[in-house]
Amino acid sequence: MNTRKAVIAIDFDDTIYNGRSFKKIQAAINALPLAFIVIFTARGEECRRFIKAWCIENGIRADAIECEKLRFDVLIDDRTLNPLLADITENEIIRILDAGRDKPTQ
Repeated sequence: MNTRKAVIAIDFDDTIYNGRSFKKIQAAINALPLAFIVIFTARGEECRRFIKAWCIENGIRADAIECEKLRFDVLIDDRTLNPLLADITENEIIRILDAGRDKPTQ
């Protein structure tokens, strides 16, 4: 049985920072205690401290902050979400994660 936490990668710019669904995404992140939350950015390493401070100040849980490509199970990004799905709920994220758990790991 695989007990690895699901990795949820969340883009910083225009998704949680200046994102129109910020509050819903914040609630979804904080409702997923069994997931590993990675905030990522293409800004570069020099912005890591700013992003960490901003997440703390705004109540966003971040288990890691990455400035490079990463592996993930679920991606939440303003460029990948269909505008109709931008108001994703924590129940929808949990459903996606549960569907992935049914697949064997490689």
